[in-house]
Amino acid sequence: MGADERSSSLHVLFPDKAQADELSHQGFLLRRDCQFHWHNHGYRSFEDFLASFTAPKRKKVRRERRRVTDAGIEFRTLRGGEIDRSLWQTLYGFHADTFLRHGHTPYPSLGFFLELAERLPDNVVVQLALHRSLPVAAAICFSQREHPLWPLLGAARDFHSLHFETCYHQGIEY
Repeated sequence: MGADERSSSLHVLFPDKAQADELSHQGFLLRRDCQFHWHNHGYRSFEDFLASFTAPKRKKVRRERRRVTDAGIEFRTLRGGEIDRSLWQTLYGFHADTFLRHGHTPYPSLGFFLELAERLPDNVVVQLALHRSLPVAAAICFSQREHPLWPLLGAARDFHSLHFETCYHQGIEY
């Protein structure tokens, strides 16, 4: 990368082992991270998925979901092409605030999300949490051949159990 590119860094997210080895050989610094992967093992519904849990874990998930519902939170699933610029600005605000609260510079940028939604509208899926019809949180997700890659979370308010409901339960149910 040359100085004329006006870039301060380059990040390669989630390379496989061969790619990471090549990047390391080229002088890139490698960062170790953790990912969680969920696979649908033939579950026909969220309840079918929960049936694979122990009774105490099923009870915990149902309690978490009920807390969100009892708080008056409703969810909408939107594809990138259904989201207008104003809502993207709101979603980006949630996303950026989450990064800032944890001491990090927000990335990707608002422009990235706008361009992605324009160019690949069917590959962006948003789980939008609404409280009294106003957006309060969202998981911005990327879908590849109907295999969702979840999520980047942002929230304007803190509701009990909202994080897991927005990031995981809604996505799994979807």
